[in-house]
Amino acid sequence: RGGCIFNDATASGKWTTGHHGRRMIWDATFMMIRDHPVFGIGFGNFLSRYCGYQGAVYVKLEMPRDVPTVGLADHTHNEYLEQIAETGVFGALAMLWFLCVGVRLIAQSLRKGDGGELAAALSLTVLGTHSLVSYPLHIPSTALLGVFMLLTISRRRSRPLAPLRLSGRATRLLLITPIYLIIAFILMSYSVRVTGNILLKRGFELYRRAVEYERLYPVRYSSIETINENELKVRVSENSRRYLAALHQLNRAVAYNYRDFQAHAAYADCLRNLGWILSQGGHIERAHSFQRTAIEEYETAALFCENPVFLYSAASIRSRIFGELDEAIALVQRCTELNPFYAGYRDYLNELLEQRSRISPENAIKAIE
Repeated sequence: RGGCIFNDATASGKWTTGHHGRRMIWDATFMMIRDHPVFGIGFGNFLSRYCGYQGAVYVKLEMPRDVPTVGLADHTHNEYLEQIAETGVFGALAMLWFLCVGVRLIAQSLRKGDGGELAAALSLTVLGTHSLVSYPLHIPSTALLGVFMLLTISRRRSRPLAPLRLSGRATRLLLITPIYLIIAFILMSYSVRVTGNILLKRGFELYRRAVEYERLYPVRYSSIETINENELKVRVSENSRRYLAALHQLNRAVAYNYRDFQAHAAYADCLRNLGWILSQGGHIERAHSFQRTAIEEYETAALFCENPVFLYSAASIRSRIFGELDEAIALVQRCTELNPFYAGYRDYLNELLEQRSRISPENAIKAIE
């Protein structure tokens, strides 16, 4: 019975890491390549597109996943597949050329190189092999080490560069200016990203504190029936103040990292909770304004990462607060496509369909008659 334990492990739907997790990711990646063979899905877009392919993979593998969310993966755990999926056939050709040059240099170093070149060649071999099951080139320190190893094995093979002759100050400025602009652009992009992440961390911490405070002093649970009107006003005011502090930071995080689905999702959660609290305090118009914005943020988060949880949250607000059943049904139908084995989405979809049938024009006319 050799290999049975391994086969059982890799075939089990309960295994979400290791070989089974990679199998799930690779199947989705092959679907992306099939759907976008020429130009790919776009560089750096794997995370945002991966969730949308998981429903098809669940069905293909007949792998139940009876939880509301889907797994998130930043990368394919295979550098070569990720390059092909994101950049298409043109990126694949560029990668193939680079691999051929690298293999040729490694082979020359293994035959004729000294100790240093031999070590660099072996390091690159390990790095290339590791790239089959992980994403070391997306880790800056490992990628930089790979560049140094490649320079080491190519230093004696490369043709010496002819001395560059510059005539005049204007020519030097013309050559140097683009380099400074590129460096400035990289530093600016990095600083914006880091600033957005810091704001997101601060905002999320404030949001978690607001949630914890609301659990201690609730305003939208059954326990509020035991408190008087003045105490309810104080609780609404204090809870709102804490959520507004979190909203300020999360709004800035969204502005800095607009394509970050986590910022939109956290911002939407905070808006939704604040809307519920304000509605308990009688501020219906302001509550509806916050809840409308929460719907927009959930749907924006789903654009960048099509997680059914975001769509379900938007559908819940649309149906329960605003009575927009058609829009909610469309969102929940997409949830069932993304995660077809979760019974909760199917039950909620049936509930919405039944509710719509009860308030259809035909039924309304019958009720009037």
